[in-house]
Amino acid sequence: MSNKRILFSQTPKKDYVNDIEILMGNKNPPDNIWGVYADGYKEAANLICEQIINNRVLKKYAMIYPVIYLYRHYLELQFKNIIILTNKALSLLSTQDESEKEMKYPSNHNLLNLYEVCLDNLKKFAIKIEEPEAINEQEDFSELKKIIQEFEQYDKFSQSFRYPTDQKNNFNLQKIDIINIKNVYDMINKGTEAFDGIESWLDARIDSIKDYLNCDI
Repeated sequence: MSNKRILFSQTPKKDYVNDIEILMGNKNPPDNIWGVYADGYKEAANLICEQIINNRVLKKYAMIYPVIYLYRHYLELQFKNIIILTNKALSLLSTQDESEKEMKYPSNHNLLNLYEVCLDNLKKFAIKIEEPEAINEQEDFSELKKIIQEFEQYDKFSQSFRYPTDQKNNFNLQKIDIINIKNVYDMINKGTEAFDGIESWLDARIDSIKDYLNCDI
C-alpha cells in the first residue's frame, strides 16, 4: 500500500515544524491579506539575494530571474495593497454611491500605472482629512519611482523575468548585460522603506475614522 501524498492539504497533520497555516478565517481573507502576500514575495527575494551575496548559491546565474520577478511582484502587490487601504479609507468618508466606486482597484500589472493610482489615492485621502503635507512625492517616493521607471523600461508587463522570450520568440532581456544582485537588493530595500511609513499612517488614520464613526470596514 503506497503512502499517498498531496501538495495541498485541507486537513492539518499537526506537523508543527513544517505546517504553514493559510490565513483564511472562515474562508474569508483577513483585511491585511494583500500586505501579507506582498511581504512574502519580498522576504523570499531577500533570502535568495542574501544567499547569493554570501556565496551560498551555486547557480546564481539562474537565480536572478526568480529574484527580480519576486521583487517586481512584491511591488505590484504592495501598490495594490495601499490602493485598497486608501479606497477603504476614502469609502468611510464617502456616500454609498461613491463608496462603491472607491472600492475598485486596477487589475493590470503595470507598475507605473499602479504607482500613479496609489499616489493619487494617497493625496486625495490626505486632502480629505486635511493633512495634505503628509504626502510628499519628491521626499517620500523619489527612490521608489526610480525603481518603477526602470521596470517600466525593461519589464513593463511582468514578462521579462518570467519567460526567456516574448510571443515573437525574441529574447526578453536583450537590453540588459549585467545585473548586480547586491545593488538590486540594496535599491529595493531602500526604495521601499516608504511603504512602511505609509501603511502605519493609513492604519492610524483609518482607526481614528472608524472610532469617530463607530463602525467597521
